[in-house]
Amino acid sequence: MKSIAVWLLTICGISLVGTGGFFVLARPAPLPEDAQFVSSTTEEISHAVPGLGPWLTRVFWVLGGYVATTGLPEG
Repeated sequence: MKSIAVWLLTICGISLVGTGGFFVLARPAPLPEDAQFVSSTTEEISHAVPGLGPWLTRVFWVLGGYVATTGLPEG
């Protein structure tokens, strides 16, 4: 039983590190789906809130770093 738990925790940790890495390295801000959700275009959003893109980039760096470190082993 212990080995199943170890493997499951290892797989979950690896997936968390991968998800965090995606948010830090690859996720663009904002996505086209974000603009569709608010019934707007990315150009309209950028014009209305000029600093949103750089701010969202920083938000996703922090979120990704948090998610990635959650998946790292203790000690």
